[in-house]
Amino acid sequence: MKNRKQGLDFIVRVVSMLAVLVGATRVLAQPASELVNMKHHPLKFDKAIGAPAARFGEGRLKQMDVTIVEIPAGGQLPLHRHLAEEMMYVISGKGHVQMWNQAKGRKEEYDWKEGDYLSPTLNSYHQYTNASKTEPARILLMTSTPLIR
Repeated sequence: MKNRKQGLDFIVRVVSMLAVLVGATRVLAQPASELVNMKHHPLKFDKAIGAPAARFGEGRLKQMDVTIVEIPAGGQLPLHRHLAEEMMYVISGKGHVQMWNQAKGRKEEYDWKEGDYLSPTLNSYHQYTNASKTEPARILLMTSTPLIR
């Protein structure tokens, strides 16, 4: 029961953050100057991610990491996995994600497009790929990785 409550609390926090980033609602504690237009927010190349990105968790959030990432046309993000929950919201573009568990080794592939939401299985290997050869894809990645900086 405790895990279910923690999961529900986490989902409520993520949905609230997503609503603020999308601009669908304003939170009284958040000044209008901090609202983010996810489709047009400036990004800088992030070596850790291997793509242009903007991190919003560092210095603001304690319980989760929130990052906008742009996957170049025909590109993909490096293979990775987390010891935390990850959720992905597609801001623009289309592509697919491959996921697999090392123990089973069977790869599953899921297509995604603008407006889609997905959450890779905890601790699974996964890799996001942009299906377009001409347009970048923007995604919002949210993880429950505690921020310690």
